[in-house]
Amino acid sequence: MIVGINNNETVSFFYAMKFDKNPTLMTQYNNNPAVLIPTNVAPTTDTARLLGVKTNRKLTANQEADFNKRVKQSYKLTGKGDDNFIQYYNDVRFGLAFHRLITLTLANPANRKLPLYLYEFDEDAPYNWGKNRYNIGPQGLGAAHQDELGYLLHITSPSDLKQTSKGNSAASKTLSLMTKLWTDFAKSGRPAAAKQWPAASGTAYTAPYAKISAKSWGHVGRGLRGQRMQVWEDVYNILRRK
Repeated sequence: MIVGINNNETVSFFYAMKFDKNPTLMTQYNNNPAVLIPTNVAPTTDTARLLGVKTNRKLTANQEADFNKRVKQSYKLTGKGDDNFIQYYNDVRFGLAFHRLITLTLANPANRKLPLYLYEFDEDAPYNWGKNRYNIGPQGLGAAHQDELGYLLHITSPSDLKQTSKGNSAASKTLSLMTKLWTDFAKSGRPAAAKQWPAASGTAYTAPYAKISAKSWGHVGRGLRGQRMQVWEDVYNILRRK
């Protein structure tokens, strides 16, 4: 199984929804990041029944204050500039769920016979479809949600990306790399040599992952999104413990 995430998933949402043009909203989010805690962090009815806990649980005022303090420190939310907030928003919308998926998958003994390959896509080039779709630019913002599709699919809408695997551009090199990795995985169950892309092992805080772009391919990281996830794990435990 291949599971991955882009290095700046929500940057297209941030600009498409004009967060950068709404300083009042940004001040609220930076001062009280707890307002963005996803609703599915608290157990839903079925999950609550399985855990034997109440539904619609919320953090107490003291717990929320502690969460806000830790998040501001971890993500450096000072209210100055947008980049740090976008990193927080990335985890709210994608990183948290990704981390939980990896945590639960690696902890289940039944999954150990099925190799899990993790990746972070960080190409920022003309074939990045998500930013093309939302007309978000310029380049230099990282890989947004859906950007990787421009390196796996033939994209002609909303505009023709005129993709080619020929040439020495970063976009062409990454397109060639991505299609080879995915087709090799479909054929053999392994996307690349073990040295370039080892299967995940250990925990979500330490599991190896491949970095995918023309520049970063061949570099293996550890603990994708894991370094910031302890605060989120603590929130899960608070809202789901008996």
